[in-house]
Parts: sequence; structure tokens; C-alpha cells
Amino acid sequence: MRPFDPAQYHTLKVVKAGAGCTFFLDGTQAQQRTFSGASFPVLLNGQPGLVTEDTAADYRNVTVGNTF
Repeated sequence: MRPFDPAQYHTLKVVKAGAGCTFFLDGTQAQQRTFSGASFPVLLNGQPGLVTEDTAADYRNVTVGNTF
């Protein structure tokens, strides 16, 4: 993966299949996670969102598709 420059815009993509999510940064798979059980019911039902922690972020050209 290329060095991360926080001053540049990046492409984020999440592909959800059942309880599994695959995360991509600038077209490269960065992580794969499985969320299951009662701890994550909102993730199993599908509510997309963008969250930051202890920082600010700007988002542009946000799209959500195939949420069924």
C-alpha cells in the first residue's frame, strides 16, 4: 500500500456481504472484518455511515448503493 497522506483526498470503499465487510483504501484491500451476534445488530441490518475519532474529516462525492 502506498504511504498515506492525510492532506490528500482518498477513495474509501466498503463491500458488505452478510455479516462480513471488506474495506478498501484507494483501490487496495485494507481490512476484512466479520460482525456477528447480538453485539452488532445494526451492522447486520445495514446502516451506512462515516465516523471519525479524535480528528476532523471532510467527505465529498459520497455514494451508497445496493443496500438491499
